Amino acid sequence: GRAGFAWPVAGLPLPGFAPAIGHRVAFSARTGAAASQELAIDSLSVVTTPTTAIATGGPVISEFVAFNSNSYEDEDLEHPDWLEIMNGSGAAVPMAGWSLTTDPTHATTWPFPAISIPANGYRIVFASGKNRTATTGQLHTNFSLQRESGYLALLRPDLTVASEFTYGAQYEDIAYGEIGSARVRGYLETPTPGVKNVSL
Repeated sequence: GRAGFAWPVAGLPLPGFAPAIGHRVAFSARTGAAASQELAIDSLSVVTTPTTAIATGGPVISEFVAFNSNSYEDEDLEHPDWLEIMNGSGAAVPMAGWSLTTDPTHATTWPFPAISIPANGYRIVFASGKNRTATTGQLHTNFSLQRESGYLALLRPDLTVASEFTYGAQYEDIAYGEIGSARVRGYLETPTPGVKNVSL
């Protein structure tokens, strides 16, 4: 800024504004024949406060994209459907014996290889139909996700349901999943593969 000028905004009161996950911050300036605005940012500091992990008691499907054009890329530089498994517990969970399915009867499933998902960790699985299960590479199911509507479930080794979605129409590069400690379900404006869901 100019010498002698300062714009202190730390702790600025915002009456009526309740901050929430997904809110954005923007800075702008304009020029024109009748109006102008100068924007000067020196030593800008943005501080965020970490939130606590979301407790799920174990692995769940926390997010998926069934119409992936550009939200996430696999090792082949392609954009297949994908889903995110979150282990919202305090211990790593071995996934051998667990499976995914798009069959509401659970008659056909895709089994996980012998991997573990760490405590409060994430694992992306591509629903590409490529059927890749190498423990050191990206995982790919033998199915893809339906865009119009469909079913998706994560099954425990005893074939009980750990997490399931019966979903409606899906939209290009828009995720569907859970958000917040209440695990509210809905469309997520911005996909966040591999990290906590913080979208609107």
